[in-house]
Amino acid sequence: MDNNADAVEAKSANAESPPGQDNKTEEPGSASFRSYLLRDRIFTYADPPSWTLNVIALMATIGTGASMPLLDFILGKTVTTFDNFQTDSVDPAKFRSDVAKWALLMVYLFIGRFVLAYVWARRTHFLKQTLRQDISFFDSSSDSVSVQVTTNANLVHTGISEKLGLILQGTATFVSAFVVAFAVNWKLTFIVVAVVPTIVVTTFINMWTDIKQEGRILNFYARAEQLSEEVIGSIRTVHAFWAHPPLTVKYEAVLDLAFQQGKRKILNWGSLYMFEFFSIYAGYGLAFWQGIRRYVSGEIAEPGEVVTVIFAVILAAQAVTALIPQLMYVTKAASAADSLFRTIDRESLIDPMSKSGEHPDDCKGHIEVEDVHFNYPTRPDVKVLQGLNITIPANKTTVLVGASGSGKSTIIALLERWYNPLSGNILLDGKTIDELNVAWLRSNIRLVQQEPVLFMGSIFQNVSYGLAGTEWENASEEDQMKLVEEACKAAYAHDFIQTLPEGYQTQRIAIARSIISNPKVLLLDEATSALDPKAEAIVQEALDSVSAERTTLIIAHKLSTVRKAHNIAVMAKGAVIEQGTHEELLKKNGAYARLVNARSLDNRQNRDEEPEKQVTNAAEEEKPLDRATTTRREGPVDEAPDEAPDETKPTMGYGLFKILRIIVFAIMGSAAALAGGGFPASAILFARAMNVFTLPKGEKMVEQGDFNSLMFFVVALIILVVYFLFGYYTNEVSQFLNRDTRLSIFKDIIRQDMSFFDKPENATGALVSKLSSYPTQIQEFNVSVGVLITSVVNVLASSFLAIATAWKLGLVAVFGGLPTNSIHQNFADSATLAGESVSSIRTVASLSLEKSILSRYEARLATVERKSVRSLVWSLFWFSITQSVNVLVMALGFWYGARLLLFYEISLTQFYTTFTSVWFCGEAASYYFNYTTILTQSARRRELSSLNSDSEGGKHSGADIEASDVEFSYPQRASLKILRGISLQAHRGQSIALVGPSGCGKSTMISLLERFYDPSSGQIIYNKTLIYELCPRVYRSRISLNISLGSSDPSSVTEADIQDVCRKANIYEFISSLPEGLNTSVGVGGSALSGVQRQRVAIARALLRKPQLLLLDEATSGLDTESEKVVQTALDESKKKEGCTIVAVAYRLSTIKDFDCIYVFQSGDIVESGTYAKLF
Repeated sequence: MDNNADAVEAKSANAESPPGQDNKTEEPGSASFRSYLLRDRIFTYADPPSWTLNVIALMATIGTGASMPLLDFILGKTVTTFDNFQTDSVDPAKFRSDVAKWALLMVYLFIGRFVLAYVWARRTHFLKQTLRQDISFFDSSSDSVSVQVTTNANLVHTGISEKLGLILQGTATFVSAFVVAFAVNWKLTFIVVAVVPTIVVTTFINMWTDIKQEGRILNFYARAEQLSEEVIGSIRTVHAFWAHPPLTVKYEAVLDLAFQQGKRKILNWGSLYMFEFFSIYAGYGLAFWQGIRRYVSGEIAEPGEVVTVIFAVILAAQAVTALIPQLMYVTKAASAADSLFRTIDRESLIDPMSKSGEHPDDCKGHIEVEDVHFNYPTRPDVKVLQGLNITIPANKTTVLVGASGSGKSTIIALLERWYNPLSGNILLDGKTIDELNVAWLRSNIRLVQQEPVLFMGSIFQNVSYGLAGTEWENASEEDQMKLVEEACKAAYAHDFIQTLPEGYQTQRIAIARSIISNPKVLLLDEATSALDPKAEAIVQEALDSVSAERTTLIIAHKLSTVRKAHNIAVMAKGAVIEQGTHEELLKKNGAYARLVNARSLDNRQNRDEEPEKQVTNAAEEEKPLDRATTTRREGPVDEAPDEAPDETKPTMGYGLFKILRIIVFAIMGSAAALAGGGFPASAILFARAMNVFTLPKGEKMVEQGDFNSLMFFVVALIILVVYFLFGYYTNEVSQFLNRDTRLSIFKDIIRQDMSFFDKPENATGALVSKLSSYPTQIQEFNVSVGVLITSVVNVLASSFLAIATAWKLGLVAVFGGLPTNSIHQNFADSATLAGESVSSIRTVASLSLEKSILSRYEARLATVERKSVRSLVWSLFWFSITQSVNVLVMALGFWYGARLLLFYEISLTQFYTTFTSVWFCGEAASYYFNYTTILTQSARRRELSSLNSDSEGGKHSGADIEASDVEFSYPQRASLKILRGISLQAHRGQSIALVGPSGCGKSTMISLLERFYDPSSGQIIYNKTLIYELCPRVYRSRISLNISLGSSDPSSVTEADIQDVCRKANIYEFISSLPEGLNTSVGVGGSALSGVQRQRVAIARALLRKPQLLLLDEATSGLDTESEKVVQTALDESKKKEGCTIVAVAYRLSTIKDFDCIYVFQSGDIVESGTYAKLF
């Protein structure tokens, strides 16, 4: 990070409110405009070389703008030459000489403008400030980081790069034009300049209003993108419950808020265009009216002065109007910058990148918790820890047990300094942890969470992340590889890694990642809960061995895993109620003894839980890290069930909405077409007005001039109405299309195939970036779609007029300048990294990966920058052509027009008509080519194709499942067979269990039953119908986001229904204890709930569906004994009452004793099957 950025960080820290308090939210727009305009807020991120290049580019931009009015001066001189020739006041030789001289000056001007035009940020700081925030920020933040680092950063980048250049260019043109006009004839200039204040005042009033409205719109879109990020990140759950309809409705409701806010800009846009173009056309009439009168009176020496003043002043007015779309980008950039700066300016209460705090030379690992009280910031009224006291001796193993919600995981969160306690102290080796440097503290503590997170990349990269902040962080890859291999062997992960080219097992890799740095303190939050018995025994043995010389704190529900612990603390309601060794606590016959007795840890239980016979290490197949949905494969189906919602039936309201939208489009298109017709009409009036100067001075010239000036005013009145409709309906259409495009892309994304989500380029961050950026780009196109229609009409009409008036000159001028411009940059890859890092912020914080992620992020942005240089140079070449070719075309037109005039092939009126038509044609074409990039981006929308899910499914009351010779390989690992000829069956009302070691194919079988994938060969039959012939929506409605989303018809769910399933899932008491009860927000991705609480909610929503087929993939593995019994009873009742079929994946054999059939998986095959009594 450069010194300038560090200065900004210091300034940001000083500007923040006191610790523990966030700044009050300012009115959108007010803070943003101020933040955006302050140079030291935006441009401090530029290093000296960037400053030098920026200064050169800005000077060239100003030079480009300042050179434009020089053309008006040359044009005036050329018009005088043509008029003198027409009135026989100059001989043909001098006429040719003068025309050649002025044409040559135009060529020189073209060369100068070309060179100047050719000569013609940082996201990293935002991500850095985001990563350094304390966890409470992420618990309560509603903004999507993927959107912040893509859409908002793009808006700011656009606003301070090319748009700023265009604004400076327009400003330079404005100033230079008035200098030329006043130098030529200051009296006429003072008269004509009356049109400028009207344009300037209306522009800035509308811009200021637009800033505030745009800020509110961006806030709504941030909420929409945050929701989409959560939905896409949980895509398996979305498809498992076919929750597309309710989630789409929820997403659409947020978009509607933005849409309604956007519609308030209608009057702004209508009045903006109305006054702008009325003033220009009225200005033409005023200029000619006064110019001709003063020419007749002798105050003006030659006709060229009138033309120069007119074109210079109008050019100044047009420069202001050209600033309007650029200023619109500035207003968006201002609002986006405000959002970015709110995060950048927020002072983290616990800064992981701060250098403050002590760095002790050694860490022994002795931990003391003294009278700690704590409430989560998002739920301040719910007491979590109440005077907690506990001692965790160094180099000993301490285990925390107790019911879910007793505060066990909260202790780990406080030890990691994700939060600060409200009162009390936590000491490490006699020092309070808030005295210690955060990075040092976390580098000496390693955590394996109940739900571990792996980042996109190889196994080596994921495990080596555990070296962050240690002496081995910058070791050679060879040395790191040795450490990775040793850690993987210790975590029982090395053998399965060798069998897979790209395989992984999340829990074991997370364990390897945590022990690779040989930490002094090891925190295990149900670290072995997802492992099979054999793997658990071996990993537990490895953990026991690596825990020998370190402090280990374990959270466990499986009491059999904590017998050897040196110290066991039993927690209840945020306090320790018992503490001692296993034997000591059993003798007390208290809470711990009751937990042990409930688990029945006798010899029979131990025998039930001992591992099954295994032949070899199985090929790993655990659930992929990416998300997935069904494959696109449709076939004939039966009649749909009556209760299935009809998603395709049109309604009267929707039909009227479509008709209304068509009417709006038609009005906007018609207004734009009429507006485009104003240009050729002006060309004709210009030609007639300039031809008046060839008449003899006197009353006839004045009379003809007055008439032409009046015609300009009539056109201005027509334009007044047309452009009001144009601006009004342009905004209407742009808001319609932005909303509909976002909604359409959202629907398309969440209906994609499993293989679509398995691809690395379709990670959550990348998809959210596309969902945000594509509609924004399309809206940018549609905001100007009226301008494009106007431009097309203008180009065609002006071209036809030029060719029809003087076809030789028209052909030469029209086809002499048709340049184009195109450039595109894609930051989806970097957005993926940023979004992934923030969504897994607890893992990032516990491993102290903030600096590592920033380095990777900067490297990815640098790669994008390098790849864009070549295309940028080529694009700048074409941009310089578009900015200067009109001058060259004018030179060619004047030279060739002079030849035609000299030989009397055209009249002066024909020349002026053709010339002004081509002039307007060129301006319109330049508008069109400025939007080719946006046109290209809008075409990218077609990349996402929709999955047809509206066909009907069969109507059945039962759930018979049969799999025959099923083989399967994941699309991303096609060479590796996961299932090898699996055959099994389950009849209505039966329960079957899938057991076996990790990686044997159990969870893959569940994925196939969910239709996340289709088999590579073989078939799965549901109620005598191949499941790929069933409609996914109807099929999944029979299988069993938050609780009400579990129902096929969420609107019909009553509060009593929800309370009932919550009691069955043993979570109702916890929910009732919350201040808002069932209305309590669970946070982004359920972050406000513990892993066990989230598991209970998931069970509740599955029960609410009353499914015909219930799939359980270790559904009760993380529950405490009491909760497991309650949930197991509820599942048994559901089986008896609803007659549902149950397919369960289980490691804990005691939970499946009463199942009708148990299938033992090994290496992707079934090695034996039968009842519990038969097998054991």
